[in-house]
Amino acid sequence: MPTTSAPISEDPLFAMTDPFYMLMLMANLGCVYIVWDEAASIRYRKPRKGTVRAEFRLTDAQLDDIRDKLKTLPKYEPVFQIAVKDEAGVVIAEVEKLLQVRKKQDVPPTEPRSGEGVQPTA
Repeated sequence: MPTTSAPISEDPLFAMTDPFYMLMLMANLGCVYIVWDEAASIRYRKPRKGTVRAEFRLTDAQLDDIRDKLKTLPKYEPVFQIAVKDEAGVVIAEVEKLLQVRKKQDVPPTEPRSGEGVQPTA
């Protein structure tokens, strides 16, 4: 298995996957939820050559599942799998992201999300 000499936080394959699911959940769940990036790991499958890409998908079913779980649990830790692929579509690395989601206790559900309903000032 290929290895890297750089710390994982400096690895470009790892860094390219870092914030997306956390930001996607924050944007889609709204202001009544707190989302943290809890942990991550990367498994290298092949050496990196050329351009690489990763796709990030978040479904309505995943969002509904998180909301449903947080009706009875104080926190929920969804896990997301990300395949990093080369130009030929071959998986060169697999990243696993563990997030933590909690429902805020003091925010009414009708409060607008950040930026919603804000009028610019002159």
